[in-house]
Amino acid sequence: MEFEPQNCYVAWSGGKDSTIVLHLTRLVYPQILVIFNDTKIEYPETYSFIKSISKTWNLNITRTHYWKKTFWDCLKEYGVPKRKVRHKGDARANCCYYLKEVPTIHEIKKRKLKCCFEGSLATESHNRMLWAEKKGSCSFNKKFNIQRVKPIIWWTESEVWQFIRTNNIPYNSLYDKGFDRTGCMPCTCHRYWREKLIKYNPKLYDKVIRYDNVQELFSAKDYK
Repeated sequence: MEFEPQNCYVAWSGGKDSTIVLHLTRLVYPQILVIFNDTKIEYPETYSFIKSISKTWNLNITRTHYWKKTFWDCLKEYGVPKRKVRHKGDARANCCYYLKEVPTIHEIKKRKLKCCFEGSLATESHNRMLWAEKKGSCSFNKKFNIQRVKPIIWWTESEVWQFIRTNNIPYNSLYDKGFDRTGCMPCTCHRYWREKLIKYNPKLYDKVIRYDNVQELFSAKDYK
């Protein structure tokens, strides 16, 4: 299946995997559209990296913003997100829905996009491995009504870093600080979120666990 370049985009989070995919797609089409989901709760290092690379690589980039509810609104209404989503009403499902899914769908419809390049790795989780074995590196997503292409789905973590070093590709400085993921700063859906957040920003950790007093939480702009 072929698509015109103007109907394609790269989903870029500022993480190492999606940065590699961004690098690879730009070798073929330098001005391909890049979409960054700005949840307003990204790490400062991520915002700095996004800004720096956008300028250095002269990216054709657009940012999406949360739809109707901020992370803090979701925290107050649905509680602290958990690692496993059991049904659509779970906090994690709602958090991603308002901060990433709907904004992306709106952008896809507005621009009439047909194909998305992503930096997912099958080795990131058991569920992703099962998904990759079933769908492969290219599949149609009904929710987003778009073809999803995952060029490095079968790469290992070591292969990712080897490619970065061999090709001198810039990466988010969070990795040099012991982080193995970038994502949303107060995200509670990965295994070691407590340890990471306590070490990185103990005040923010205290605010997150007191989610029933969400009105007192720091504004998202304080972390940008």
